[in-house]
Amino acid sequence: MNYFKHLGIRWKLCIPLIFVMLLVLTLSGKSLYSEGLQAEAITVVTRQEIPALSMVQLANRDLYQAWVAERSMLTLPVKSEQYQLMQKMHDESITNASHSMEKLKSFQLNAEMKQLIEQFWKTYPEWVKVTKRIEQERSSNSRAGRSTAIGLSFNEGFELFQKTQHHLELITDVVAFNADERTDKLEEMHQNYRSGQLWLVGFSLFTCLGIIWFFPLLITGDLKNITQQIQALAKGGGDLTKRLKLDRRDELGELATYLDEFMSELHHLVTQIISNAQENNVHVSSLGEMSRKACQTAEKQVISMREVSASSQEMNVAIQDVSLSTSEVSDSTAKAGQSASEGGQQVSATQQSIGLLNESVEQAVAAISRIDDFTNKINSVLTIISGIAEQTNLLALNAAIEAARAGDSGRGFAVVADEVRGLANKTQSCTEDVNEMITNLEKSVRDAVQIMNQATERASVTKQASEKTQRAIDDMMMSMDHVTERTAQIAAVIVEQSKMAKHIQEEIHVIEAQSQESVEESSEVDQACRKLDELHRHLSQVLGKFTV
Repeated sequence: MNYFKHLGIRWKLCIPLIFVMLLVLTLSGKSLYSEGLQAEAITVVTRQEIPALSMVQLANRDLYQAWVAERSMLTLPVKSEQYQLMQKMHDESITNASHSMEKLKSFQLNAEMKQLIEQFWKTYPEWVKVTKRIEQERSSNSRAGRSTAIGLSFNEGFELFQKTQHHLELITDVVAFNADERTDKLEEMHQNYRSGQLWLVGFSLFTCLGIIWFFPLLITGDLKNITQQIQALAKGGGDLTKRLKLDRRDELGELATYLDEFMSELHHLVTQIISNAQENNVHVSSLGEMSRKACQTAEKQVISMREVSASSQEMNVAIQDVSLSTSEVSDSTAKAGQSASEGGQQVSATQQSIGLLNESVEQAVAAISRIDDFTNKINSVLTIISGIAEQTNLLALNAAIEAARAGDSGRGFAVVADEVRGLANKTQSCTEDVNEMITNLEKSVRDAVQIMNQATERASVTKQASEKTQRAIDDMMMSMDHVTERTAQIAAVIVEQSKMAKHIQEEIHVIEAQSQESVEESSEVDQACRKLDELHRHLSQVLGKFTV
């Protein structure tokens, strides 16, 4: 008993469990063995003996059907339909009986069955030969054949049929007897298995009850003492000087030893806690006074930071106003620059137009000069035409004089000469008119050339003035760009100052928030000190429950 008592809890649990496991394995092994025997017997019955019995019964049925068909053929007309049906049934029954008995050979048979089957196969082929001969004699459809068939059927054939059927009946009886014997063995095995199972279950139940009763007594006694000690500690009190000192070498003994050591350490720890708590109370009081002073200082700092925040906010507003004004100046400068740029573009367009006009005037002057040249050439041509007209007039006059001299024969020529002279006069008159027109044209051309020259001079003067205007606009654009650049730099500086002012204001807000947090934390520290004081009093009450 002491040896078992000093064993570990693991072995105390394992030994009964191993014993129960052996019982379970015994039950399982016996069950498996019995089930194996039963399964083997059932397999033999279902796969060997019952199919064999079925084959023998089928062969017996087919043999009887063949014999009935043989007798029926003796009385039926050969050419009738019923005779054909009986003949077909006769042949099929013989074939089926042969197949059934052939299948019977594939089963596992004992010596008695094999001997009976050999006897069957000795008489069955002889009967088949006789019944086939009876069929042939009857199928000849003659009196002699019918008489021979009847004689064979009722004598030799019937005798062989009875022997064959007797062998089949013997085989059937042997198969049925073996199946019944196997069934009786199965029932006997089942009864033995059931009795053994009941005995093992009863023994296992008795063993388990013994384990349930005996095993807890080895643990619960000392475990109860340990539980009481731990329960006293769990309730927040107890005698810290009390020790268990169990005489065990198992896990409970180790637990009791460790619990005694824990009680010793706890006793020492509680003693130190009481001493430290008393000393801590003095420090908590001092810390509370310091936290209250820190809270007052933090409140003053919050007020100062609020004043600084208001000043920085006013400075930020002023910087924003300057930034807005600078932005407006920058916009105005940009608009003026844009207007100057547009004016410069218009002046450039004017210069281009004046240049084109100057070129057009020069082209017009050149064209008018060419017209003057053409008028001079026309005057030369008109002079030639005038000379030709005068000569023509003289020739016409000479022709008229010659026609007058010719008399009547020269009258026609005189008429022509008069016409030619009249035409020459008209040509002379037209030449003078054209000459007058050309003279007027030359005067107009000279006036136009003079006007064009004046326009060219004025265009040149206008072009020079526009170039001066363009240079002035370019200088103004450069000045505007410089002003815009300076304004942008000033705006950028103001934006940076605004950002810095905002950042300073944000930092001031952060410092103000931190100062406020410092006030709150100082208040919390003060509250924590008061809470610590309360906890110290409560801890003193709790530690007072322990006996040290």
